[in-house]
Amino acid sequence: MDTPSSASSFAPSALAEYDDLIRPARERFAATRGVQEMTSQHADARTMAAFLLHFSALSVPITEPVEGWIRRTGERCNDGGLYELGRALQKHSEAEAGHHLYHRDDFDALVLLWNQHWHPTILAAEITAPKVTHGGERYSDLHEANIRGSEPFCQLRSSTR
Repeated sequence: MDTPSSASSFAPSALAEYDDLIRPARERFAATRGVQEMTSQHADARTMAAFLLHFSALSVPITEPVEGWIRRTGERCNDGGLYELGRALQKHSEAEAGHHLYHRDDFDALVLLWNQHWHPTILAAEITAPKVTHGGERYSDLHEANIRGSEPFCQLRSSTR
C-alpha cells in the first residue's frame, strides 16, 4: 500500500478533487476588498508592503507547530502499524525544524523596509502581539484532530491545503 507507484497514480485525481473543493474559497478570497486592492492597477508598493507585513505576522504562529504535527503524525502512524510512512514522517519533521523562523525573518525584514520608507513607524511587537486568528485556530484544530483521530495519515492531506 505504501508504494511510490500507488501514491503517484492517486495524486492527479486527488489534486483535481482538491482544486474542485477549494475553488469556491479561492473565488471568495479573490473577490475580497483587500485582494481586489492588491491586484488592481492602482496598487502601490506601500499597500503591498502593508499586506505582506500583515501576512507574515499571521504566518509565524501557525507555522511554528508544523514540525511537531508531522512528528506526532509519524508516531501515530507507527502506532497503527504504518511503519514506513511513520518513519518517513518523523524524518520529514526534522527537516521542518525552524521553518517558522523563515516567516519571522521575512516579517523582520518587512518591518525594517517599512520603517525606512513609510509612516507611521511600526514596532514589530505591536503587530505580532495578537493571538492566532480564528482561521489560524481552525487550521490548528484540523491538524490536531487528524493526529488524534483513527486515521492520522489524513494529516498529510491537511498539510497540503
